[in-house]
Amino acid sequence: MGRSSPRFATNYPPFSDRAILKARSSPKIEHLHQEFTEIDDKPSTVDLYKDEMLYRSFCLDPEKLEKLKKNAMEDGVLEKCTTFEALSAFVWRARTKALNMLSDQHTKLLFAVDGRPRFNPPLPKGYFGNGIVLINSICQAG
Repeated sequence: MGRSSPRFATNYPPFSDRAILKARSSPKIEHLHQEFTEIDDKPSTVDLYKDEMLYRSFCLDPEKLEKLKKNAMEDGVLEKCTTFEALSAFVWRARTKALNMLSDQHTKLLFAVDGRPRFNPPLPKGYFGNGIVLINSICQAG
């Protein structure tokens, strides 16, 4: 095994048995999994991808991020929001507008999250692998 940075040193040997994350047999669905729900595509957004897409990167300094958070809370519905929530909402709304979605069209925001620290029972110390959980939100575009 190769050496690692002291910053990432561990006293535990790597645990790589992925069987602990296998789905149970037989499946037992306890929650509505909206991340797999299909939503209507009206009008078809497939047509939008026929045009050349423009790609841009944006750097947001702390002041701009604070302004996004303040804007997200200005209607009084929220008392606080995280930078992640404010930035996600901003990007989601911008994408929805760019795609010219109809106001009654449903749109989904989907993220992969590291679920390793959230498993119950916990994963063994030294677990070496991914434990991705999908989180999502669905709402109307308008």
